[in-house]
Amino acid sequence: MGDAARTSGRSSDSSPGSSSVGCTVDDVRERTDIVEVISQYVALKRAGKTHKGLCPFHAEQAPSFTVDPHKQLWYCFGCQIGGNVFHFLMRIEGLTFNEAAERLARRAGLVLQRAPAQAQRQSERDVLAKVNLAAARFYREQLTGPGGAAARAYLCERGLAQATIQRFGIGLAPDEWETLYRHLHEGGYAAEAITKSGLAVPRAEGGGCYDRFRNRIMFPIIDIQRRVIGFGGRTLGDDPAKYVNSPESALFVKGRTLYALPEAVRSMQEKGRAVLVEGYFDCVVAHEHGFTETVATLGTALTSEHVALLRRRTDRVYVAFDADSAGAAATVRSWPLFDDAGVEVRVIALPRGLDPDSFLREHGAEALEERLGQAPTMIDWQLRALVAEYEGRDEEARLRMIEEAVPLLSGIAGAVARAHYVKRLAEYWCGPRIERVSIIEEALHQEIRRAHSAGRKREQDSPLPPAAPSADRAERELLAAMLQNRQAAERIVESVSPQDFTDPNCREIFERVLERFDQDVTVTVESLVADLSPDAAARAAELAMMDTVDVEGSRVVSDLVDRMQEAGWRRRYEELRKRQQTGELLDPQDPAFREYYELRRRHAAAVGRRAVGDDRAPEAVTGAAGEDGRR
Repeated sequence: MGDAARTSGRSSDSSPGSSSVGCTVDDVRERTDIVEVISQYVALKRAGKTHKGLCPFHAEQAPSFTVDPHKQLWYCFGCQIGGNVFHFLMRIEGLTFNEAAERLARRAGLVLQRAPAQAQRQSERDVLAKVNLAAARFYREQLTGPGGAAARAYLCERGLAQATIQRFGIGLAPDEWETLYRHLHEGGYAAEAITKSGLAVPRAEGGGCYDRFRNRIMFPIIDIQRRVIGFGGRTLGDDPAKYVNSPESALFVKGRTLYALPEAVRSMQEKGRAVLVEGYFDCVVAHEHGFTETVATLGTALTSEHVALLRRRTDRVYVAFDADSAGAAATVRSWPLFDDAGVEVRVIALPRGLDPDSFLREHGAEALEERLGQAPTMIDWQLRALVAEYEGRDEEARLRMIEEAVPLLSGIAGAVARAHYVKRLAEYWCGPRIERVSIIEEALHQEIRRAHSAGRKREQDSPLPPAAPSADRAERELLAAMLQNRQAAERIVESVSPQDFTDPNCREIFERVLERFDQDVTVTVESLVADLSPDAAARAAELAMMDTVDVEGSRVVSDLVDRMQEAGWRRRYEELRKRQQTGELLDPQDPAFREYYELRRRHAAAVGRRAVGDDRAPEAVTGAAGEDGRR
């Protein structure tokens, strides 16, 4: 083997028929059959020009998931998401766009173009993945070989079946100092690549390297692209470091990785939930007992990126950390991350002294499923923990409990749910003196109102932008007409501007269409979707799947434009009307004052026309009004 290969690791294996010349993302899309790719995840049946199946992203009885092989798009009319083949792979596998493009390129036997720096980083990651894969195979052989008898007996005691051990690729690091390093080096991998992977550590003196993992059960950590990116090792001896993970590398970042995610993705989507645990054995034993939607953190605090990985697959997570004080603290710390991401989180309460692994082995799957069914929300769980902490304490201590509870109670959005928890807390505080419950309830509500008032003051000091309204049907029909008919699009761009769109996704689509018009480029839905954000791509896919809009006559286009613009001035009128009612618009010299009265005139005219059955927009009857209301 040459020196260059030893410096960077073994050379890459080329796929049969792979191109040595870099290709573009468009090349990958054109060489990919969207029906063939999606059929690996969804049972599709031909329905005319399209294919239909049950949506993999939400539970449904009748198929609303549609794939159009001619437009190379997919869309679900049930959950209203869609896009091209890249968006499908990104959503179902949780990949970034670059990762999805890379996977589809390899599938098509193509090599994507990359900038030199990007190509170098990818080359390093590829080498590390190959080193790790070779190590995983080595550890597996050690477990199944003559020297693995004690480790196999240990795994059997932990309740793992042979099929589970094989599915997760569990292996054994022998109790020796250089066995893995020599095996990899003799196999052609460079010392630099082996040490960068974290599998071996350079000696401080005398040169050479020694194995990081020794006398340990080895858990390969596999990412969503099915690459071995690192390892976790559980000692079989008396090493005080019970678990050791691979150090972070160009391939492995603990804060962005969840153990067993590739094995859990499909179950998460089918069951509509994820179970989050702390340890490798917790996770593997959960899978062994049928909880295949389970993933684990890797000995690090939960991060927003962990939550994002989960959020892409489900909006409900059950947290099952250890029942000790550290586990409880970790559970509480994780809640804001889930709350910010809009994920419902529930807590699986386990008996003290038990983790998910030991609970399942002692009580079985039915007992855990029962606890999942009874799992309280995070707020409920926190209030229960607070009550338990002050159980049996004096009245002064219980007053402190009330003070600690107010931030939790004020964070409950629903008034009914908040009142429920307030009453429960008041009843606990009062004990047998039930005549005081209503007094404590009112006191709690006053404190909550005070907390809300303080929160509103902070919001006024740091105002947030208002949420974008949902798309108006007129906007969608107008864009559908543009995408289906070039002549209609030319007439529409002369009458409409991006500011006329209230839905940000529709606005983004319109802006991309305008860019293509400016460049005199033919507008196709297929090319347009590739340049849009995921949400806008889903909107474009929906528009492409809509029934053809008949826009042969100019009157149809005019009506669509009028409807959209009328919706815009109606929203502006409501905004100014509220300001006028609060006394903000009293100065006749204020331009907004004049604008309000002009819009009020238009609104009254529209109401009058509707009363006699004429639904045309005001300009269609009276002509466009000037700024002062005159034609």
